[in-house]
Amino acid sequence: MERAVEQHYAHVIILPEDLRAQVRAGVESAISEHFELSDELRQQFTKQLDKLDRKENSFLDLAAEEGWPKDKLRTKLTAIREEQQQITRQLKQATSQLETGRQIFLTALELLDNPHELYRTATRPA
Repeated sequence: MERAVEQHYAHVIILPEDLRAQVRAGVESAISEHFELSDELRQQFTKQLDKLDRKENSFLDLAAEEGWPKDKLRTKLTAIREEQQQITRQLKQATSQLETGRQIFLTALELLDNPHELYRTATRPA
């Protein structure tokens, strides 16, 4: 029975090249849209980081002057640095998630190129 199913995949289930090309084009289009969104997100994060950097520099300038409460300035600087780290982590995470999703889609498309080989080499339950 198993051999018959394998043969079925070899001769009957063949995805036409034009269908595979359409699927690839659709996936590439979707990926491009997400990367554009990622670029917008990256620009927003970059603007936030620049704003925080300017704010940090202002507080550092104040800290250099006499008479300013050092503990209060230190607390503000710590909060700014924590926010910068959080934004940087979010930026890395967004980029990583997009790349992981892209790799999953491309791998799935490669598997569609030869359904017979995919079926033949797939792990079968014991």
